[in-house]
Amino acid sequence: MTVKKKFSAKDLDIEFYSSDLNRKITIKNWMLLLLERLIIEEEGFSGKRPFGNSGWKCDVEIALVKSGLLKGTVTTEEDGEEWLEAADDSTSVFIDIIKSMRDN
Repeated sequence: MTVKKKFSAKDLDIEFYSSDLNRKITIKNWMLLLLERLIIEEEGFSGKRPFGNSGWKCDVEIALVKSGLLKGTVTTEEDGEEWLEAADDSTSVFIDIIKSMRDN
């Protein structure tokens, strides 16, 4: 279950580090980049590895959990690396984010 259904512009501007992209990016720009990749690559688009690695949703899921927008648990290792231990299914959250982007 998600914490909220409607995401504000402030929520969409939450910044996180994407290990696949090797840079910080906002949730909104990450979603737009994902859509851009889908349009450009067409049938060659890899739903399993759109940004190169199979754990591509994990970085944004961690940001969503840390900001309270997705229920879950994040563990931080001694070296600062973060791991998503448990989280609700993020699919409905991603759909809600996309709908909020349309409405903002």
